[in-house]
Amino acid sequence: MRPYAPVMLYLIALALIPIFWKRPRAIFSFSSFMVLPKNKTAVLLRRFERGFAALLIASLALGAADIRFLDVKAEGVREGAQVCFVRDRSGSMYTAWSEVGEKELKIVIANRLIERFVRERSGDQYCLVDFGSAAVTKSTLTFDKEDFIEIVRMAPNDLSSTVIDQPIAQALKILPAGKSVNAKVIVLISDGAGRLHSIPEFVRLMRESQISFWFIFIGSDFEWSNTPVQELVQGLGSYGKKFKAEDPKQLADAMNQVRSMARGLIHYPAEVREYPLDRIFYGGALVLISVLALFVLLELLIQPKGGRR
Repeated sequence: MRPYAPVMLYLIALALIPIFWKRPRAIFSFSSFMVLPKNKTAVLLRRFERGFAALLIASLALGAADIRFLDVKAEGVREGAQVCFVRDRSGSMYTAWSEVGEKELKIVIANRLIERFVRERSGDQYCLVDFGSAAVTKSTLTFDKEDFIEIVRMAPNDLSSTVIDQPIAQALKILPAGKSVNAKVIVLISDGAGRLHSIPEFVRLMRESQISFWFIFIGSDFEWSNTPVQELVQGLGSYGKKFKAEDPKQLADAMNQVRSMARGLIHYPAEVREYPLDRIFYGGALVLISVLALFVLLELLIQPKGGRR
């Protein structure tokens, strides 16, 4: 329901007015032959009329309250992995990979590899965090591959400098915390050095939550030797992997290794669907108005000529 729905439901009390408010009216209060002052049929029709009027008011109140039926499906379980891509969108990613003679922008190469990775695996959930001078969550965990790929392709502008710790922290918030049977992975795709504080804390959190961290590097030898991500991977031990790609083919080979990662069981939350009931209530009100209109029409047609009502 909407926040104001309970207040609107108080209008149902008005439905009592037609029941308790009595006023002489209509030929139905008397015998059509004018022999008896009243008959059972007239009394019964009068009660029906008041009942329909009460239902009409109640239907309008329920329609205005915007009541919704909730269809809740149980929590589901499926085989797969939960993968959070952390994509570098600093200014250097919008330059060609000149170190290997590549003319395409590094961001284009990274996007294409993410798309290939997503398409060649089934059953996984994906999320995407972009970073430059700030972290931007582009997608939370989703099973919808096509929607996720469309989001990956939308990287129009660079995000300035390289701050690596913020997007990693953001990815850790998106992935479920605690030990589980899930295969949880953060895949960092970056081309250079940047700020990376709190490495011991990241190591602790990833180990406690059994989150693997894989670093796919697109850049020069100088950037490779100066990136602090090396220290993070080393501290993670078996939970950390790094892939140095000196050309696009080697980068594709690195993605193939990532693609063969283990699967787990993904527990996804219950699905809740809302079905508004206002159309049913308003439709019922329309039927009741039609019935009451029929009562009025009959009263006008059947009333005695030249007599008192």
